[in-house]
Amino acid sequence: MDLRDTAIPLEDALIINNGAERQRILRDAVLAGTNGQSAFLQQAKRDQNPEIVHFATTAMAHADSEYEKRLSSLEEKLKENPENLETLDTLIDHLWEYLKNPSEDEAIRSLRQKRYNEVLKERVSLHPAPEFLTKLANAYIDSDRYQEAEEALDLEDSLFPNDPDTWITRFSLYYKQGDREEMNHMIETYKAGQQLRSSRIDRIISFWTGRG
Repeated sequence: MDLRDTAIPLEDALIINNGAERQRILRDAVLAGTNGQSAFLQQAKRDQNPEIVHFATTAMAHADSEYEKRLSSLEEKLKENPENLETLDTLIDHLWEYLKNPSEDEAIRSLRQKRYNEVLKERVSLHPAPEFLTKLANAYIDSDRYQEAEEALDLEDSLFPNDPDTWITRFSLYYKQGDREEMNHMIETYKAGQQLRSSRIDRIISFWTGRG
């Protein structure tokens, strides 16, 4: 389910005046496993209503416990069969579930990011599918490991030439580095070539060049 489809009731829960109604909407969202609930529970923990704060704190503790159990189970399965692609893919998704939501514990988040990078690297070494090469490059970018991101993109480009995701991720890399020269060179190369064409890339170029 798309976050845009699930965010409204959670937002409503934090702004309506009736405390019982806020708690009911939050409870229903948590029980339904609503995407993006962690961000709203974090916000709910700062609510002025003590019952809302208590519910949000309890709900987050339960969610964290369930997450850790699932993580431990996946790690054990991976130890039994380190080359099982299905387990690796599930573990990657599970780690990403944690990383995509805000966390108040930077130490745990750093450990999760490191493990996410490691598992992606293992996945790519076993079977370098373009989806996971892109994820690995983005993970390195998020970790400010720019040289490794460049290497992952170079590998993806050599194995899967003219993939729009490679171009877009490389653009993100140069953007984060503040390398306007490389970004502009990429744009000119794209415009001059004929093999790679993508509406997503066109929109990025239109936005970038429109900024002056």
